[in-house]
Amino acid sequence: WKTSGDHKKESAVSALPLYQSRLNLNQTSVLDIGCGNGDYSIELAKASASVIALELSRERVETVKKKSAEQLAQVKLVLADAQKTPFKDSAFDLILCRNVIEHVNNPEKLTTEMARILKPGGAIQLTAPNRYSISQLVRDEHYRLPLIAILPQRMAGFIVCKVLKMEDQYSVSIIPSFKLLRQWIKKSGLIFKMDLPNAEMLREKWMVPEKVNNQFLRLLVTTVKLLGISRIVSGIVSSEGFLGAFAARWSLWIMKSKI
Repeated sequence: WKTSGDHKKESAVSALPLYQSRLNLNQTSVLDIGCGNGDYSIELAKASASVIALELSRERVETVKKKSAEQLAQVKLVLADAQKTPFKDSAFDLILCRNVIEHVNNPEKLTTEMARILKPGGAIQLTAPNRYSISQLVRDEHYRLPLIAILPQRMAGFIVCKVLKMEDQYSVSIIPSFKLLRQWIKKSGLIFKMDLPNAEMLREKWMVPEKVNNQFLRLLVTTVKLLGISRIVSGIVSSEGFLGAFAARWSLWIMKSKI
């Protein structure tokens, strides 16, 4: 989280218009679970949302507190476990749970807790790695190792900590499959769609080749555009079925019924 600050700052700034298109941030209470560098919390606070950033690490809390003060952003910091928060029922309009669920001891308990503190009609943005995506199998995003994402936690931890000695404690509880992630969400009584920001960004990139950084993909997108099938292809690659099977990471927009 310390070494990827520039990327996270850019990501937070680019995601802001997507939140603004769905919510009136002037009237939105936000909880940023596992806020890390605090960039999302800070950008939302600067956009007039009422933001609480929750972290389990005291070091990160102090870092974000200092960073938000420097940027004149009103962010309230809370040191707590996301699986058992100190908040009342139905407390938040928007909950961010970015790159967190694979690190907690009980992901299902976290999902249930988020459902409890989310207001009816509110939303959760949850991002998580895809256990069976090709990119995760070839080179997982946490340790850059092949096949480690599909191994049982104890075996993966033994390889990372004892064999390769990459760290003292294995920090991943589980890389979820799409089926498992969907099961946790539905069991909590929540409704979701793959929409923010992966699907929208994918649709846009398949329509505009200039927005694709990878040269091979840019050539492919340009060819698709010349063939006049950009809209068809963009619809396929941004569909729930395609993203569920092939996306390296998911970004889910999860809703709580108003009823």
